[in-house]
Amino acid sequence: MIAGALAAIFISLDQAFYEASGKVACETLLVLFAILTWHFCTKPKPNWALAGVFSGLAYLTKASGLFLFLAILISLIVVQKWRVFKEEALWWVLAAFLLVAFPLLWRNSLVFKNPLYNKNQTAMWLDDWQDSYRPEYRTNPPHLISYFQGHSTNEAVARMHRGLATETFVLLRASGAVKIGLWGMVLSLMVILFAGLRIMGDDNKFRRSFTLTAVVILFLPLAWFAHIAPADRYILPIVPILFAYGAAGLSAPFGLILPRSPRAAERRAKRLAVQVGLMIFLFALVIILIPSIYAAYRARPFTASTLPPEYKALRKWMEENIGSGQRYLKGPDVDFQFEWHSHIRGEHLFFPLVENFDELNIYILRWGADYCLITPQVIKERKKALGEYFGWDEEKGIFERKGPPLWQKIYSDPTGRTEFIVYTVRKD
Repeated sequence: MIAGALAAIFISLDQAFYEASGKVACETLLVLFAILTWHFCTKPKPNWALAGVFSGLAYLTKASGLFLFLAILISLIVVQKWRVFKEEALWWVLAAFLLVAFPLLWRNSLVFKNPLYNKNQTAMWLDDWQDSYRPEYRTNPPHLISYFQGHSTNEAVARMHRGLATETFVLLRASGAVKIGLWGMVLSLMVILFAGLRIMGDDNKFRRSFTLTAVVILFLPLAWFAHIAPADRYILPIVPILFAYGAAGLSAPFGLILPRSPRAAERRAKRLAVQVGLMIFLFALVIILIPSIYAAYRARPFTASTLPPEYKALRKWMEENIGSGQRYLKGPDVDFQFEWHSHIRGEHLFFPLVENFDELNIYILRWGADYCLITPQVIKERKKALGEYFGWDEEKGIFERKGPPLWQKIYSDPTGRTEFIVYTVRKD
């Protein structure tokens, strides 16, 4: 009861969950399906069919949800070894997962020639996220073989080493308490350390194997991916599971004060010295690690999200004017990420990395873009293509140096300083 209450408090105060819940994003739903998958396959009498159903729903929610299904299969093989093929568990999980995930698997096979396709299968081999905006990325994306053709083994090992450190920091930040920044990360470190000890001491062999496998097969790819995208939301599905184990570890000493039989109380009392010693050790470790956590926090502090007037104005225009089947160029930028908050029709394309404006127009005509949305960050990051035609003034905002060929201005920021301009593109 105490462990359950602590785990509920941890998740209700979690920084990343709090942030994801305020957006139209899939992470909170993925967390729900991850918890239900873990529950149904690790309870005393597992329901393998429901575990397969919810792991399938997790995969439909987000491609990374596949790690739950893989963790179940690996853990069944580890625990039952070759007997697994004679047991019903494997076949119930497999059948339920395939039944639920079949529509996506079938569509991926038809459209992408790969039933397990997802965009990040190619993005994870980039050296820099900016490379995804190059025109050739859409037609010739990188892959495992091309990466190692251009990089040495030492470079790959160095990237993984940096990624493990970065993703550890991301995990601490994602499991930190809201509104208290650094100290939330310190508390999350303590909870995660207790979770690790509790997982290793779990008497349920399958639950221990499944939890460790799920954490490892999600964490390691994210450590590699952290080189270009160290986002909290990617690691979020395993955070509630770690909270559950951490709460169980932290609440263990409280069991000594609850009414028990003399024999049970004696057995529990023998563990008190070990538990107290571990708690002292972990608290000391947290104190030792505070300086490094603080340095990482100062480098990437928590910031609150706001919706300024220009954001609302451009979003409203897009919702009212961009139709289904149309394409628009916008970004990359951090100030106008509407896709996280509302459904906007049309297909979003990024401004490509090109050498001049003529190459940009060729790209626009090739992919049939109908609108170009100019923002301050785009002018800065696509200076080679846009610098001849657009500039930035701190008082007035965006201004035209001269009219871009084939473009016609149809809307601009009405809220004050010009933070955006919308153009149509002639196809002649």
